Amino acid sequence: AILVHYRQGVGSSLHVASAGFAMILNTGRIMLWEAMGPNSWSQGEYCSNVETSWNCFFLPPTNCTPTKEQLDNKVEWNGSTDDDHTVVYITIKQQHKDVPLVPAMLKPIVECSPIPGQYHYYWWRAQAATFFVRPNKRTLDTIEQLKREYFIISSTFVTFPPGFISVHV
Repeated sequence: AILVHYRQGVGSSLHVASAGFAMILNTGRIMLWEAMGPNSWSQGEYCSNVETSWNCFFLPPTNCTPTKEQLDNKVEWNGSTDDDHTVVYITIKQQHKDVPLVPAMLKPIVECSPIPGQYHYYWWRAQAATFFVRPNKRTLDTIEQLKREYFIISSTFVTFPPGFISVHV
């Protein structure tokens, strides 16, 4: 299933995408990112000559690639697990962002855990975000290059130059 993602900030996009990922897993399908086209995350020189999806930065969610014929025959998912189309696309909308969805295959695991029931949904969102944000080799190489250029590394610690700003998602 191709996940047509919700376009917001990185954290919000990953949070909402996890709802779509749960829906996809519940249909027994695998997930592919939709090509983003021009947007703030894939514009610029870093993604200009490569994939225009989250795959520009992260490992793809699968190594499967649909054929051109399968892509040409894709349909919007109708919500049924009986849909026999090989490739469907799922559009994640604003109303999906807070759907407390955990994939059916993982419910037994989280239900026997010490995590209170009202937090199962957040547990799943954290698992999905961790899966999505696995830097690809190109991104890892870029991070290493930036570390060499901007970080002051001694034998005992790493310091940051004055004015350095860090963001954690």
